[in-house]
Amino acid sequence: MSPLKKRRHWAVTGVLSKHIDHRNLFTQRVCCKRQSHFVYIGQDISGSPVSIDVGMCRSRCGGASRPSHEAGQQGFSKHASMLEFLRSKKMKTRGLAAPESAETLPSCGVNQACGPTGMRVERAHLLEGPREVEVIEECHCEIKLTHCIRVPALRTYYSETPYETVIDVGGCSRSKGSPEGFSCVPTKFDSALVETPNKVDLIQTVAGCELKESCYRVPYVEYYYETVDHADGVKEERLKEIDVGTCLGGCTTGNRCLLSFAALVCTVAARPSLNYLANLENPFTAENDSEEVRSAAIKRLLEVFGMEGPPAIYGHKQPPQYMLDLYNTVADVDGVTKDPYLLEGNTVRSFFDRMHSDQVEFRFDLSTVARTEKILTAELHLFKLRPHATQTFNRHHFSQVSVYQLLDTTKTNTTQEKKLLSSRLIPVHSTGWEVFTITQAVRSWMVDEDSNLGLQVVVRTLGGNQMDMRLIRFASGRNHHLSKQPMLVLFTDDGRRSTSLESTDPNHTTTTGSLLHAPLSGPPSRSARSLDSSEEERTSMSCQRLPLYVDFEEIGWSGWIVSPRGYNAYHCKGSCPFPLGQNMRPTNHATVQSIINALKLIKGIETPCCVPDKLFSINLLYFDDDENVVLKQYNDMVAGSCGCH
Repeated sequence: MSPLKKRRHWAVTGVLSKHIDHRNLFTQRVCCKRQSHFVYIGQDISGSPVSIDVGMCRSRCGGASRPSHEAGQQGFSKHASMLEFLRSKKMKTRGLAAPESAETLPSCGVNQACGPTGMRVERAHLLEGPREVEVIEECHCEIKLTHCIRVPALRTYYSETPYETVIDVGGCSRSKGSPEGFSCVPTKFDSALVETPNKVDLIQTVAGCELKESCYRVPYVEYYYETVDHADGVKEERLKEIDVGTCLGGCTTGNRCLLSFAALVCTVAARPSLNYLANLENPFTAENDSEEVRSAAIKRLLEVFGMEGPPAIYGHKQPPQYMLDLYNTVADVDGVTKDPYLLEGNTVRSFFDRMHSDQVEFRFDLSTVARTEKILTAELHLFKLRPHATQTFNRHHFSQVSVYQLLDTTKTNTTQEKKLLSSRLIPVHSTGWEVFTITQAVRSWMVDEDSNLGLQVVVRTLGGNQMDMRLIRFASGRNHHLSKQPMLVLFTDDGRRSTSLESTDPNHTTTTGSLLHAPLSGPPSRSARSLDSSEEERTSMSCQRLPLYVDFEEIGWSGWIVSPRGYNAYHCKGSCPFPLGQNMRPTNHATVQSIINALKLIKGIETPCCVPDKLFSINLLYFDDDENVVLKQYNDMVAGSCGCH
């Protein structure tokens, strides 16, 4: 057993409690203890073997028996939860036990098991790079898992930086004896603050788990103001919160998990088709529901999204993980922007290498980028592979990696064949994504498309000599999986700051309005209302925000839109009667207009209209015509609140 070299322990006080409190689940027993259990995890930089005491919880008193819980590296990735692996292994290895003797009694009582309750993350610097291992520190007797509980799951954020933090994000675990047809899922959530170089990130964690069917409801609170009339004639405004709920989980093919408004629970409901809308008494009736009207409405909706037509995508494509992570950073589950200042510009595109050369040269087709777009930042993403061992393997620890723009000497009037764009030191033995800034090259390509001859990567030793390419290897588009292929990520701004309606006249209706105001999904009991008989309802219902779900699958766009599947645009409905209360958020102009209408001072002056007074942006992650993945932010797409204007 060799000692561990260059390792360190982390103190995670304030983020993750070192000892997890299970007051009602654990009881101490004398022989339920942690025992040493060394696991070989690789070689360090000098080539010496490295083993770490990950520990194990003894399952029986006396002789050494097969442990019920042991840490290690088999069967899980470095980002997976050790405890989740241990739980599954405990269930699998539990078989017919040998007859118990006085020397091999169970370490815990009846219906209990010796399990880990204290964990830490330990890091080792190995030949292939840093490796993280979860280590058991303490063991206690726990009640055997019979249903569904929350279990710890350690995650590392901002690794290899001064802001490196370990957080217990939590997970859910269940036993084999749980009822069939149910899943152990998160139902309560919490959050933890993580300090970053520019701000503080909010990390969602699992606080509680329950056994639920595939479709289940979780709390979701919305706030609004209501006016309370007191007996003395005084009106008081109160902030009221309502748990409107939201649905999580999946259903069988062809069904959706929808909120049942009668019971405020989530149930499996058949997905309504657009043919169902023909039976509703609204402008989208059978009389108007022609193919021409539908095509015109969808065409107008495409214009809102800045497209001439839906991209033709054939077959299932997998978007780059970087783009998925970026989308989840800037948008919530419905695509609504978390923070408008997170994203640089309003468009991010990813391009794969089109050259597929055996040499370290790359070329990207940028023809889908409009010349009117402002180029903000361009990045070359290369995946560094593990080096092949050579005779000079242990001589070099760092290399100088430089990215050059290939030039056309016939146009530049110089003999210079390439131009340096970015250069930096990279550890020889590391593996993973490396990012280089190439903004200057992309800007020149946008001015002259023919000047795009591609990029070249040159690797040298610290002494300036050409390095053996078996030591520094980057994944290519020809020989490696799509998830590791070279990629250009481009941040741009197309200048679109907001969208506006063609007419502010509430009686003016466009074909897009017909499409969006039709309930593309949702329970028929709420959507099948006659607009002809809504005058009485309009007088009794004050101005408020109501759901309006735009379902991309229903429209036929699910083939090229990655996320979200749809979004709640909301719409404003209701009357603005005199006098206008502050809960209706009236403008001064609306207040004056309401007074003029009430006093009948001028003919033809209508009451103020119930319209959105706060609008939010949404984000779309989709494939374009060249099968590049695009993340685009669209302003003014969600009604955040309604008021009388």
